[in-house]
Amino acid sequence: MSDKQAGHSKQTAKGKESTAHHVAKEVHHAPAKGHVESWKESGLKLLGQLSHKAKEGLKIISGSHSGTICDRSKTKDVHSTAGKSGDRGAGDKSSKARESGGEHVKHPEPVLHRDKVGRVHEVVARNGNKFEVAYKPGSGHEVASVTIKDGKTGRPIIGEQPNQSVSYKVNQQTGEVTTAFRDSVNTKDSAGKLTTVPIAIEAHFTPDGTSAVIRRDLSGRRIDKTVNGIAGEKLAVLNYNYHRDQHGKDAGVTVDQHDHKERLTHRVRFATADDVEQQKAVERKDWRYTKRNGKERETCDQYDLRSGKDERVSHFEKNRDLVHGVTDVLEQKFRHGREYEVKQSQFDRDGKPVKLHYLNHDSHIDAKFGFDKNGRPCDVVGHVGSESAKEHKSALLQIAQVEIAITRNHSLCVKLTLKKY
Repeated sequence: MSDKQAGHSKQTAKGKESTAHHVAKEVHHAPAKGHVESWKESGLKLLGQLSHKAKEGLKIISGSHSGTICDRSKTKDVHSTAGKSGDRGAGDKSSKARESGGEHVKHPEPVLHRDKVGRVHEVVARNGNKFEVAYKPGSGHEVASVTIKDGKTGRPIIGEQPNQSVSYKVNQQTGEVTTAFRDSVNTKDSAGKLTTVPIAIEAHFTPDGTSAVIRRDLSGRRIDKTVNGIAGEKLAVLNYNYHRDQHGKDAGVTVDQHDHKERLTHRVRFATADDVEQQKAVERKDWRYTKRNGKERETCDQYDLRSGKDERVSHFEKNRDLVHGVTDVLEQKFRHGREYEVKQSQFDRDGKPVKLHYLNHDSHIDAKFGFDKNGRPCDVVGHVGSESAKEHKSALLQIAQVEIAITRNHSLCVKLTLKKY
């Protein structure tokens, strides 16, 4: 999503590098982990060298725009000739880091040093790393060399001059360093044949110590994006899936984001491939996961983004009691911000339905169902409008069967069946 990670969102995450995705008109699959032929030497150094843990669960995909892996804060900009510091509020990205063991570590604000003509020539990142930039004489902002040094050891993480295969760019407002180069990966084509595909790689290093690496095919379309924390740990991976209709025309793009535990956390849908770079999403789903005291909770909220606002379409919530072997599921549907359908169901340890409460405001149905030992609906109480549910038992039992099947299908990503605790 946002190449510069400058966002405004709520929370996020990682994905499987082995997750398949489409790259062109014919279907290509993303290379499995370890299939990358050769990250260039500079490319390897672009990843995973920054210290301290970034805040977990930060969102990269949110609303109709991409978000950030960290909160916004001000950057101190120090002009080397003046020797004074001041807040510029550049809107660059900063993170509230957390060390293992639960202690919160406060990092100093990043500092930008400028030369006599106002160009960024040194950045001291929040984690202590230093970005050193040299410019070609008389060239304005054309970079002659970039060196990123480890804040603890002083050793170069990146130390290279731009050349025909690698280019560097420095954001004069935020101090962010961007490098771009080309590489190739082994992948399988639509016929399953192993082939080598050239790709373009773009890496962004922020004064916060975070980084993001975006891989594209040579047509410029994104393949995936990896977001790394301050310690170089992988926070999230976004996979871009390109769809085509039966006539081979652009049918939109789906972006899946997984967290560092390989759980799906966000899915964003774009109507066309061009909308990806413009951040014009039409739909978003957000997943959240918690586990405490023998209970697991998973939620999924779906939003329609076409109006430019997050209009909630549905809410799905699953609570699993691992001790007693019971799973409770809540499903809600919304129209224009108002709830019009609610389902509350319960499943036993073997995944069989035990009870269902179905409420539909459009059909004026309020019915509670019981199930036999085989998981089939067998009894109903409640009402349909002003009439008793018993008078519509046959039709309502069919509705219960359909609704339970829908709930099961929605729950495929996390099985309803529970192992003995």
